[in-house]
Amino acid sequence: MLELEVKFININLPSGHKLLKECRPMYEYSRFIQQIKEYLCAGWARDEAITQAVMDCREEGILEEFLKNHGSEVVNMLYTQWNYDDAVAVEREEAFEDGRTVGLAEGKVAEKRQVIYNFLRCLGEIPEDICGRIENEQKEEVLQKWYMAAATAENFEKFRDYINETGKQQSK
Repeated sequence: MLELEVKFININLPSGHKLLKECRPMYEYSRFIQQIKEYLCAGWARDEAITQAVMDCREEGILEEFLKNHGSEVVNMLYTQWNYDDAVAVEREEAFEDGRTVGLAEGKVAEKRQVIYNFLRCLGEIPEDICGRIENEQKEEVLQKWYMAAATAENFEKFRDYINETGKQQSK
């Protein structure tokens, strides 16, 4: 039996973690990802957001050498990273393996919840009130919106504000 402890470091901007101050490539990577998130939040299509972020970073000298040598690989990898269909496919496989697929409608809702949790775990331990809201939400279209918000959330407070706002809109 093996026990493993992993230290998770939030390198999302603007986390202010000392690693970002001490390691220029790590900061540049975080800046690059933040640029993509900003374009996505502004309503850009995923592919255009990634492509524009690569061009912006090249112009600003961010990850310049790396993007020059591996730009197309980065774009292809990021297309996959932010590809909702791929994320859903992986979640479906895991759901099948775990025997969690109860029914089509319930399975879709559970699947969307799981994808939301996967993105939010990148921010740290998910607060109980947010878990409660996610578990209580039954509408697939609301969970779909929350999935997109979780993918680009900078912190739990902003995600909480978003789900509270969508809750107000649903009750109108």
